[in-house]
Amino acid sequence: MTETRPKAPVTDAPAADIRPTAPRRLLVALIVTELMITFALATPIVATLGLKVQEIAPDRKEQVLATVMAVGSIAALLLNPVFGHLSDRTTGRFGRRRPWIAGGLVVGLPAGAVMATAHSTTQLVLGWLLAQAAYNAALAALSAVIADRVPPAQQATMSGLFGAAGFAGIVPGLVLVGTIPGNTTALFLIPAAIGALGAVLAWLLLREPAVPGGAGRAGKAVNLRSVLGSLLFDPRTSPAFTVVWCQRFLLQFANALIGAYGLYFLMARLDMSVSEAAALVSATGLVSLAGNVLAAAVFGRVASRTGAYRALVVGSGTLMTRPW
Repeated sequence: MTETRPKAPVTDAPAADIRPTAPRRLLVALIVTELMITFALATPIVATLGLKVQEIAPDRKEQVLATVMAVGSIAALLLNPVFGHLSDRTTGRFGRRRPWIAGGLVVGLPAGAVMATAHSTTQLVLGWLLAQAAYNAALAALSAVIADRVPPAQQATMSGLFGAAGFAGIVPGLVLVGTIPGNTTALFLIPAAIGALGAVLAWLLLREPAVPGGAGRAGKAVNLRSVLGSLLFDPRTSPAFTVVWCQRFLLQFANALIGAYGLYFLMARLDMSVSEAAALVSATGLVSLAGNVLAAAVFGRVASRTGAYRALVVGSGTLMTRPW
């Protein structure tokens, strides 16, 4: 006697896509929080630090600005992976990332106040160091949320949107600089205050489950050796990471030079006043950012669909080096 098994019903309907997707609320929260962090951090880089240095040390503004920017860049280079390491090992009822994101954005407000009231190079450097520490803590944890909570199939698209948000976050700063170039106090405090509001948004929307001690990397001991180890990697075992790190370093280095000295270049080469140069920096920045946002959003999606990451990176780098 043979056993008869029922056959599955035949249907012409396509199979349902059961791949997991990240909640839309999470994606929106990531993008908006990145916008607020970039607004708070990039506005000083674009023009505000240059305007403040012009007030403090007009006769040696290039040297003073170079000192301030160099100290801040070194701090960002060292502190970003350290804060990422610490957030990896954070435990508690509020999760691993949310305390660092919200805490960094809140601390950015007093950092803005220190820079806004600076009357010396030392005070400006201290304020910028505090700002770099605060916002890099937030950035390190926020970037890790993509790896933690966005499924692999969406990560390239989300990274593109995240990058677009980083570029778009500079827009309010450029508009602000073009509107009130002579009010450096407001130019420091308004972005820092918006960043502090971002802390509230991140706390409400980037909820994550509690992390008990001993859960994966979280809960592991943090000591000097582990912190220093977070700053190092072996290019031989991580060649792709090494290439991406170097590419991003060189790109950010070039952008920082243009952003830091663009204001002074226009004042010297075109004989502009501070307000005229700030207005032109604002206008040209808005035009270039429109292209950056569009390219980041579009090609992030292209990379996600095709997997042609190397071709896109090499192609974009080649375009940037052409003497147009």
